[in-house]
Order: sequence, then structure tokens, then C-alpha cells
Amino acid sequence: MTAKTHTACASALTLVLIQPNNIKYLTLSIAGSIIGGIIPDIDSKNSETNQIFDKVTIITLLTIAICIALEYYFNIGLYKLIAKKTNIMELSLSIVLFFIMCIISSRTHHRSFTHSIIGLIIFSYILSISLPKIFIESFIIGYISHIFLDLLNHKGLKLFFPIKKRLCLDLCDSDGLTNNIIFYISIITIFILLIRYCI
Repeated sequence: MTAKTHTACASALTLVLIQPNNIKYLTLSIAGSIIGGIIPDIDSKNSETNQIFDKVTIITLLTIAICIALEYYFNIGLYKLIAKKTNIMELSLSIVLFFIMCIISSRTHHRSFTHSIIGLIIFSYILSISLPKIFIESFIIGYISHIFLDLLNHKGLKLFFPIKKRLCLDLCDSDGLTNNIIFYISIITIFILLIRYCI
């Protein structure tokens, strides 16, 4: 599936499952799901996602910047929530380890380590060092949605890496009609849920 579909589906699924009840939980849920939904493709080297590491880094940093801006301008309580969980050293360690894992993962074969259960566990554990539970839950939902969507197409992935066998359901192309249907259903779901949260 394409990056936009992974991002939209991860966010929609997270909103359905987490059902955040205030703006800070909504912000952390969407941020976690976006990062979780896009990070597995850091290993992609195909033409559509050329320089994917840069794209994933930009999306991750943009998501963090939006969270910081929301906290700064609207004081939604993100800082207090994160400060309850961690200190600056743990937060710094978590961020550094996360980006080290991104660099290492960008050099692995596509749909191997980052598309596996072990990849999900390692990335989630690193983030859990310093980030709130709702962010981690959203990240995990986004990550799992990415893996599931990639299982649908014929390319397959190494879900049980380092075991070399690839799994796939071979139901669709990664950028065909199914991709577009999932994207638009996800966008409509997000829109409906955001309206419901705002009312």
C-alpha cells in the first residue's frame, strides 16, 4: 500500500479502537498512529518511496513539531502527561535509540525486519521508555495495520524474521483499486470521528 493509505488507515483504526476523550489524548493517538503506520517502510527502496528514510524522518519530525506547536499555543497538557512518565534523560535516550533503529532499519531488506513481529516489539519498547501509554498503544495499532495491509498484496513480508519465508494473502496490488478504496474509507472514518469528538 502507499504511504498515504498506511497513514490514513493507521489513524482511522486508532481512533476507532482508542476513542480518545480529550484533545491531548487525540493528539497523542494520531501522532502515535502516523509514526507507527509509516515507520515500517523505512526499509523501502522502490521508486515510489525513493529516499524513504528522508520521508519517514520528515513525517516523524513534522508530527512531533505539530504536537509541540499544539502544546505551546493551546497548552493542551502534552508536556504534563509526558513529564509524569519520564525525565529529560529517558526521553533523550528514547529518541536517540529510535533514530538509531531507523538508520539500521533503513539498511535492511524491504519487508523483512521492519515488517516483522520482532521489529514491532523493538520499536515499541524503545518508545515505551519515555512516552505515555496512549502513544505506545496508538503506535502499535498503526504498526500492526501497516503489516496487515502489506500482507494483502502479492509481494509478501517476513513476518517472523529472521525466518526467511515470506507470507502474503495475494489479494491485491500495493497501489491499485484496493489501496484507493482503503484510503478513502479511512479518510471518511477519520472525518466522521473527528466531527463526533468535536461535538
